[in-house]
Amino acid sequence: GKTGNSNGYSDVSNYVTTTTTGGNSSSDWNQVVISQNKIGKWGNYDSAAGVINWTITINPDKRDIGGYTLTDTITTPEGITAKLPETVTLTGSDGSTQIITLPYTFPAGSKDAYTITYQTKVEGLAPGGSASVTTDAHLTHEDDDYKAESTVWIQEQDFGSSKTYGWHDGAQDTGSTGTYQWSATITVP
Repeated sequence: GKTGNSNGYSDVSNYVTTTTTGGNSSSDWNQVVISQNKIGKWGNYDSAAGVINWTITINPDKRDIGGYTLTDTITTPEGITAKLPETVTLTGSDGSTQIITLPYTFPAGSKDAYTITYQTKVEGLAPGGSASVTTDAHLTHEDDDYKAESTVWIQEQDFGSSKTYGWHDGAQDTGSTGTYQWSATITVP
């Protein structure tokens, strides 16, 4: 059968309660996972570098996904840009890596768990501004379309300044002369 979950997760749960004629009762519950998520996605924003680090996980059950195609799209608010890179890194469960381009069609016999990682540079956000960036990854084959969406909230660093008085080596009364120690901090994003 088909799963109703857009990312491919499927399970069967059963709960039973029995009651005897004497009034004693007992219950039990069991769950069997038929299929884990075929696709998952998440990201995090590195404000110092101005990039979002994205991770897509595919096929943790290690089923044959030969012929499945992975696509990914990015949606940003007006004035903000974040583009998919020309290439991304595909890592197998054994740690082997290869550089691929999206969309990517898995070759016949692809029976591994895969992780795809890449970065997107975020541009157009004013200092101190914030916005959200959303990506939709799809793993498709014939009538199957498994989807994982991730939204990352980005907050740009703001300019800032502060100045503090440290110490004075002269008299403390008004009008005195001496050396004053000042500290100034300027934050530049």
